[in-house]
Amino acid sequence: MQVAKRTVFTRHLHELYEQLPQQLDFLEARVRRAEGLTVPAKRFGIVGARAARNNNDHPALEAALKTLLQNIEANAAALGQKGHKAADTVRLQELYAALVAETTGRGTQVSHQKSNTQGNLGILNGLFELLSLLAKDGRAIYARSNKAKRDDYTIKRVLKQVRLEREGKKEE
Repeated sequence: MQVAKRTVFTRHLHELYEQLPQQLDFLEARVRRAEGLTVPAKRFGIVGARAARNNNDHPALEAALKTLLQNIEANAAALGQKGHKAADTVRLQELYAALVAETTGRGTQVSHQKSNTQGNLGILNGLFELLSLLAKDGRAIYARSNKAKRDDYTIKRVLKQVRLEREGKKEE
């Protein structure tokens, strides 16, 4: 279920990523023609967003889009006179929100993986302790009476037996 959700989300993010260059080109033309901007055109954030997108750097693109959206909001009237529409800003906000969600989702996923790994390590360590006890007991029981059988009670030998049985093979 999680994999399917991530796939849909990733596909949507990829679509937004593909639309970004054209959106940035249109925005750059409007910024270049706009008068009375609060930020110089060179520092508007378009260059940083384009570079981050081309380098496939999600965190940098997220930061660049945040700056870009702030500049668009501060200069909405000047850009609106040159043809910038609210829908154009919404598309950029959508990409920004998707990047933030992806970053948050990845962090949560990594956190879950770490806790699952810790849990699995605890289970495997418990199993290893049981196998160690089994091996010690077997070696102690057969130490004097059956030396061949005693050699069967080592961790290496028990693991080999488990692998063979899992594969459905007989011991050689």
